Amino acid sequence: MNERRHPSVFVSFYERELPRLVAVAISLTGRRDEAADVAQEALLRAHLDWPRVSVMDRPEAWVRRVAVNLAIDTLRRRQRDVRLHERLERSAQTWTAEPSIDVFWTMVRDLPDRQRAAVVLRYAGDFSIEEISEILDVRTGTVTRSLSDARHTLSRQLTLGTGAADDR
Repeated sequence: MNERRHPSVFVSFYERELPRLVAVAISLTGRRDEAADVAQEALLRAHLDWPRVSVMDRPEAWVRRVAVNLAIDTLRRRQRDVRLHERLERSAQTWTAEPSIDVFWTMVRDLPDRQRAAVVLRYAGDFSIEEISEILDVRTGTVTRSLSDARHTLSRQLTLGTGAADDR
């Protein structure tokens, strides 16, 4: 076994790099809780790929690059969430749903995760296919397919007059 691949070497690496990664991630995200998650995720990825990472010239550079990328992703996700929240606040209306609308949204909640998210973002959030693609981090074709599959399922359930659970 290569000496650098030994588990105790990773433990030393982890203990040495964790504080540095947290410091870098705090600087990028501005939040200690997110920074700790970023650092842990970067080190987890290093651990999962340790046979390859351990033989690199500078494994610490690799794990720092992973942490930076994760921190940037975290910050982008938070910014998207803030924009979504602001958009929802602007478009929120106070209304009481009709019973048929309640039944529809109950059926939507029973759809598979991606289909449910796509339907809600498209029809409740009024997002474009491209915006949904960005929010869900999938290709636009995946969003289009998810919406099509969801419409087909919902149409079939509404036509048959069944609840979401009855037709599976």
